[in-house]
Parts: sequence; structure tokens; C-alpha cells
Amino acid sequence: YSSNSMVKSFHEKVYRLDSLYKQSQKHDLMYKVGDILPNVGYPLVKGENLFISSIWFKYILIDFQGPWCELCKKNNAQLREIYNEYSPKGLVVIQVSLDVVPDSLRAKVLRDSLMWYNAYVQDIYKSKLLDTLKISSVPSSYITDRLGVIKATNLGGEKLRLKLKELFGQ
Repeated sequence: YSSNSMVKSFHEKVYRLDSLYKQSQKHDLMYKVGDILPNVGYPLVKGENLFISSIWFKYILIDFQGPWCELCKKNNAQLREIYNEYSPKGLVVIQVSLDVVPDSLRAKVLRDSLMWYNAYVQDIYKSKLLDTLKISSVPSSYITDRLGVIKATNLGGEKLRLKLKELFGQ
């Protein structure tokens, strides 16, 4: 039966469903509000690593996105407005682009005038950064204070704006 097209199709569907189930379980394993995010190095396109412990601002938004993700592109447009509004008040943004080549990300940063920290992960399947931070899908995000205590997770658009408004006491 293993060569039967219906059996093959069934096995492919089971494999995809299993993969989606495992991915949703990983998403549930993300760090939660109140947890402390590990102080890991984010590889910046400038060629250095950035550690949260080296940033002394009020809050840090760590945004994970992929160039193939349509929702990420929509969030990126809003992120520019949020950055312009909250960076003078003490918000730092680290955007981690997944599955990109550093040179193409550098070109995008210059072309789009992205002022926040831009980090990257070239191979999502071998990334210790993603494993350590328990990132299994995009878009994903963490908002931490300067000590790495998580204040919110996976917010985008208007929900992100409302949370920042709350954190900055407006």
C-alpha cells in the first residue's frame, strides 16, 4: 500500500498536521509575562552582537519577522510609527529578521531607513537564538524592561500601541 497515491497523500497530510501541532505547542512554550528573557546576543547587520544587558532604556521591543510573512510586513509599517513616537520616551526596538542573508538585510535597512537595531538569523533550523528564546513562528515579539523582565508577548498593531501607552503611563 505504501506506493498507493491515496496512502501517500494521507501520510503527507498527517505529517503536515503533526508539524502544525508541534509548532503550536512550541508557541505555547514561549516565555510568559513576568519571566526573565535570557541575555543572549543578537547578531546585528553591522557585524556585532547586541545584548539586552548593554541597553539602558525603559523598555525593549524584540520583534521577530520574516520576509515571506504578510502580517509582518503590515506590522512593519506600524512599527515605524510606534518607533518614532516611543523611542524618544525610552523604547528600544530590536528587529530580528529570519531566513535572510546579512547583505540583503543591510540593503533593506539602508533603502527603508530603518533606525532601530536590525538583527538576523540566516538558518532558522540551526538557530540557537530562536531555540533559546523559544521562537517557533512569526510574527512573534517580546516587550521587556531594561532588566529583561517580560512585560508583554506577541503584540502587534493597535494592541502593541495600547500596551506601550500603558507602560509609559499615558
